[in-house]
Amino acid sequence: MWELINNAREGFLSMHTGGKYTGLLLVILVYLWCRKCGHTLSGKKYAGPEKGLMVYTTLMAVICSIPVTAVLLMKYQTAFYDYTWVWAVVPATIMLAYGGTLLLEDAMDSEALKTTRSKVLFAAAFIAVFILAGGMGGREQEMALKKAEYQTTERLLNVLIQESDLKGDDVSADAEREAAGLCIWGPTMVMEYVRMIEPDMQVAYGRNMWDISLNAFSYDVYGEEEMRLYEAMSEAQNRARFSDIEMLKLAVDRGISHVVLPGYVLQADVEAAADYAGSSIRQVEGYYVLALPDKN
Repeated sequence: MWELINNAREGFLSMHTGGKYTGLLLVILVYLWCRKCGHTLSGKKYAGPEKGLMVYTTLMAVICSIPVTAVLLMKYQTAFYDYTWVWAVVPATIMLAYGGTLLLEDAMDSEALKTTRSKVLFAAAFIAVFILAGGMGGREQEMALKKAEYQTTERLLNVLIQESDLKGDDVSADAEREAAGLCIWGPTMVMEYVRMIEPDMQVAYGRNMWDISLNAFSYDVYGEEEMRLYEAMSEAQNRARFSDIEMLKLAVDRGISHVVLPGYVLQADVEAAADYAGSSIRQVEGYYVLALPDKN
């Protein structure tokens, strides 16, 4: 429960860091409620939009803004999805379009905008605010970090392909990649990248092992061996330790050719793993790489 609450809190902060549509929505709602009370920019009394829609939107926006109440919606969604998806219950686009149009209409009728020039400038600035506000979710920094990690992982995979025993000087790039016969067991970023752009490579398990939202409509489950491999690699990622070196025997039995460990894993654990597997240690792009022997 506390993990969900923390996820909701951090998600709410991330949305307001990269995208300002939620802030615009709150501004529009305040104006619409003022308009409902008869207070408009033009001084004229207009009836506001449908009260039921305003009440629902305001209520759901408040619920989604408070981490504790947002968790209730996340639980309702079986807790598979990120916090930003909770805002799907808020008709934000409708209210922004509706309220923005009414606000612009009221501004055009106000005494402050008498000339055509002032009305055009205000309309241009008004539209610019919506364009510059971004989107409902602010994930730009996260995506930039992932892009950098993908580039590092791409260089790592290229090194593994080039150093594969099956590589030939007269082999084309496509045939070389297909012939590499690599099976990777490593951190989630490495495995994710392999599944994204290297279809001819194999991985120890799929992305749905750590991204449970991909299992929302699936009844398939991983076996005990895959779960043990994932737990051992999770220890390396989260605790910088790789203590269960017997997992390497399981990895060999499952046909895994290379083990990739984060560069911050305790060196003594890496050396012990290499000795156990009879493999040398290579450092490539900030990762430790161990080439496992064949199954036979």
